[in-house]
Amino acid sequence: MSDTQVENQKPLSERPLGYGLALLGGLLGAPLGLLTSPAVLYVLNQQMKPKEGKQPNRFAAWALIGIIGAPISLAISNPAFRQGYEQGASVSESTSGESSSNKESQNNEGDEADSITAGDFTISKVKISPYRGDTKGADIAGELWAVYASVTNNSKETKVPAHNLTTEVIDSEDRKFKSADFVVTTNAIVDEAFGGEKVTRFTDGILPGSTRNNVEVGVFDVTKGAAGLRLCAGALFSGTKCIK
Repeated sequence: MSDTQVENQKPLSERPLGYGLALLGGLLGAPLGLLTSPAVLYVLNQQMKPKEGKQPNRFAAWALIGIIGAPISLAISNPAFRQGYEQGASVSESTSGESSSNKESQNNEGDEADSITAGDFTISKVKISPYRGDTKGADIAGELWAVYASVTNNSKETKVPAHNLTTEVIDSEDRKFKSADFVVTTNAIVDEAFGGEKVTRFTDGILPGSTRNNVEVGVFDVTKGAAGLRLCAGALFSGTKCIK
């Protein structure tokens, strides 16, 4: 048997062609890969011997090692690659830190913001002050506080906030207060011809896409001495959000 025939009977991994393929594969690992790739194949040829007449798949093991080794070779051989990797890791850590900080901040604040959107309305510029209207001596459980705000209608039809929003006031102790249910009877609705008072009529709706300022969101009966009052509002099928 000639030397050529003996050479052709060897597994591909032991022939020059096999080492040539390993050399080409080493290009993926930059200059360092050109050295380590054939060297790894040589070591595998020495360690993985035939068993019971069956040749081991050395190229499969070589490929698995290359998947891990190629990025490492690139990082060692190419400073730009290493620098880019380090910058990417730094950005990732920074983003992760900011995300954790934002989540912590959101958890501390709950659903509070300078303006909120509930249903079809956006509420902002909230003012909460003691109610100065005439109660005609009505029996009040606590103290009446009036809430005014700028309200924007985001829908395409006229809507009335009082008909579409649920509102409440919360104090610094997270006690919740509902709108005051009190009635002041006057003669204002009776027609002038029957001796009634002259009244100024006004609309309570907000036109599509428009904003009305100083809208009375509600009057709330609050425990005397309650502090840190803030408005919370919600709508059907949406959660309640609070304004700072």
